[in-house]
Amino acid sequence: MITKIMKKSTKQALNRRQFLSGSMKGAASLSLKSLATGLPIGFILGGHMPAMAAEGDSKSLILGMSDDGQPLNVYAPGSISSDSTDPCFVIERADEAGLGVASLGNINGNDIFASDFFTPSTISMGEQSVVAPNIWSNVSQTLLDRMQFFNLRTGANGHAEAQRVRNVNGTLYGADGRGSEQIQSAIMQELALQNASLNSVLTTPLILSGEGGRLLTLSQEGVPINRYTPLDIKSLFLDEAAAEIEQMNQVYDETLDQVYNNIKQNGTAAQKKYLDTYLSSRVQASLLGDRLGDLLSDINGETKNDQARAAVALVESNLSPVIVIRYEYGGDNHGDETSSIETSQTIEQINNLESMWSLIQTMGLEDKVNYATYDIFGRTLGKNSRGGRDHHNQACVNMMFGSNIQPGVMGAVETWVNSGARLLRASSINSTTGQSVDTDIDANDTLTAYARTLMASVGVSEERIDLRFSSAKTVYGALKS
Repeated sequence: MITKIMKKSTKQALNRRQFLSGSMKGAASLSLKSLATGLPIGFILGGHMPAMAAEGDSKSLILGMSDDGQPLNVYAPGSISSDSTDPCFVIERADEAGLGVASLGNINGNDIFASDFFTPSTISMGEQSVVAPNIWSNVSQTLLDRMQFFNLRTGANGHAEAQRVRNVNGTLYGADGRGSEQIQSAIMQELALQNASLNSVLTTPLILSGEGGRLLTLSQEGVPINRYTPLDIKSLFLDEAAAEIEQMNQVYDETLDQVYNNIKQNGTAAQKKYLDTYLSSRVQASLLGDRLGDLLSDINGETKNDQARAAVALVESNLSPVIVIRYEYGGDNHGDETSSIETSQTIEQINNLESMWSLIQTMGLEDKVNYATYDIFGRTLGKNSRGGRDHHNQACVNMMFGSNIQPGVMGAVETWVNSGARLLRASSINSTTGQSVDTDIDANDTLTAYARTLMASVGVSEERIDLRFSSAKTVYGALKS
């Protein structure tokens, strides 16, 4: 039944005008009722309570995507070594000859220099000590203790293969175990299927676009998903639903009266108990409205920082549990002789992550939302004749953070014989430990393993993951037990 509803809703795609003045205005209002009371939308609409087994397991997901293939694999923790026998020793990096010795920017108030990109430093990520380029030593420890880097192979070597990678190389099936689906949409569907009281009124992921290019080929059940800017989100709430935000106590009272009267007359004892247990207070409702308004007010454009701010606001408002934003660590940098593109974008992206993490903490969402990236390929670990990096189908790094994410590095890189400028490739992985010793996941299945693990990280059951995928294993070593 849910699958049919999703299909119908997806085909009736909303344009921007409808988004701001039609169905999405009502969706925003319903989301604010849920925010004000603390009750799931499914309960407000029909008394649907979370299944006790799943209660508290599900998380919202902010999913960073790129159409370009990012060189995060060049500068991620675990990619550097001062040992000449280590495969990572041969990776070509930014240097002072190209960038000079002046400050390139700052992270958390610390100046960043060219040397921070080629100097090894041991950092703590939870209980794991990791050798990383020194730039990562400037990241907040609270973020590092939730952050993980996952080495994998996508098998793709061109931008036109993005849709295939998002279909997890054809291994990701639809909700009924047939056909195919894209990763962002499959996660959205699973979160709805496992919990009828899901705190969301959308049936497709909410795609944010803006500065830096558009995310292409994103679809659900073969139908393209609409894209919206951060300013669209700001307008939706601050222009179309401003009264509700400003009068959240009134929203609380009106919603409570409506739900209470319905449950009192028609509800079960369990529903009445649930209502008493999970209601927020009127004071909290007012504070939530103020907090959401402040968050949205600071959106001023379409930058990646604006996208991150809008994404956190969407999680807070429960409008969608899956929000897609863009990210960049260097982009399609075939010509970058001085490495200025990849270094400046890496500094900017780390600052964006810090800003997002700070917002998540401010909003009290640390245990409710995970962030992850999903790239179509990595970049060559050696440089081409123009000083840039080409596409690499055998070495990609994705990253995630969250309260249930095992911090550190999953997998590794290994020497690739006769590989020319590619130099290295991702290794096979042990599904229990996440390491590259005693492996049981073939290196060519590591994209599928990552996709499975991403699903598990937001609360999708192993039974459903097995129905969705035809191969590989979930890397439970990447998740806290």
